[in-house]
Amino acid sequence: MALKVPIFIVVSKVDLCSHGTVERTVRQLERVFKQPGCNKVPMVVLNPDDAVTAAQQFAQSACITPIFTLSSVSGESLDLLKVFLNILPPLSNSKEQEDLMQQLTEFQVDEIYSVPDVGTVVGGTLYSGVCREGERLVVGPTEDGRFLRLKVDSIQRNRSACRVLKAGQAATLALGNFDRSLLRK
Repeated sequence: MALKVPIFIVVSKVDLCSHGTVERTVRQLERVFKQPGCNKVPMVVLNPDDAVTAAQQFAQSACITPIFTLSSVSGESLDLLKVFLNILPPLSNSKEQEDLMQQLTEFQVDEIYSVPDVGTVVGGTLYSGVCREGERLVVGPTEDGRFLRLKVDSIQRNRSACRVLKAGQAATLALGNFDRSLLRK
């Protein structure tokens, strides 16, 4: 909430507890969201019409907070969550995406790994630009303020090889024998 990221709540495993417990949990969530620091408007989704309304209002206003109660085992209310997710529009339109791709390449590192027979691998999100397999990039700044050259050996998205990474996509980049100690999140 501090980052002003839109959120929705999914209370799962409702098949394991009583109806009263679920209602009490939802009431507590509603109370928290209505507090002055949160400034959220909770919206309990009980039917398909609620799910459609929640998706439309969620896309227009960051203060709307849909609340779903479901069970993955019995499938109770799972269809409502699917309706909500299918109606949500993408976060950025194609014009914004195109503008981001025209900017300089910036990859934000979230994780750093050492993989046998591959070398150093970084995981994160391409914030702007385009990154291609085999491309030469710079990493930094290091602790002494320098930028170092490296080569992207390979790219993987969702555990599948990929040759091109576009702005907004998350992936892992294999950097070969690049010294891991020179990298940081």
